[in-house]
Amino acid sequence: MKKTGMLVSFGLLISSLLLASCAPAVATASQSSSSNTGNPAPVVPASSNATGNCSPITKDEMGTILGEPVTEVRDEASSTICAYQTQNMIMEVNFLNTGGLSATQFMDAKRSINPDSVVPVAGLGDDAFYSGNATYMILQVRTGSAVNTFGLRSVDGSTLVISAADAQAKELAAAQLLIPRLQ
Repeated sequence: MKKTGMLVSFGLLISSLLLASCAPAVATASQSSSSNTGNPAPVVPASSNATGNCSPITKDEMGTILGEPVTEVRDEASSTICAYQTQNMIMEVNFLNTGGLSATQFMDAKRSINPDSVVPVAGLGDDAFYSGNATYMILQVRTGSAVNTFGLRSVDGSTLVISAADAQAKELAAAQLLIPRLQ
């Protein structure tokens, strides 16, 4: 019964993430940075070799984090997700539209889906935690009115060939690289 509840909670988490990422963008670069909803446009570092959501982290930088060369970077104009794909894994970095909630409300809602799976992360953004299940934990980070998520998964949807702890360390390294570049 406990396993079924965890699967249902994980399904709700994934569904809510998909819904949030599919909603139209609320914020634009011309909006005030004091807005409580939406996301600011990413700041583009001079060394970037990508565009849009993928601008803040280059494929070479992500390849270093993942320990494998990134073979493809996908930044769909209709999406808030930047996907960095290697031969074996995909790191998805999401610039979330919080669906009209403030960033704080959004994080609180995520935290309440399955509170037993939440693992706080100190010293990253204004609020950060992992949530999910033992095989797929998503790092969620709030900085001001922006929310970013970091999820590492296998290319074919099977279990990653690295440990959950290693996947979390790679998600954390990507967040530590991205978050200061967005401020």
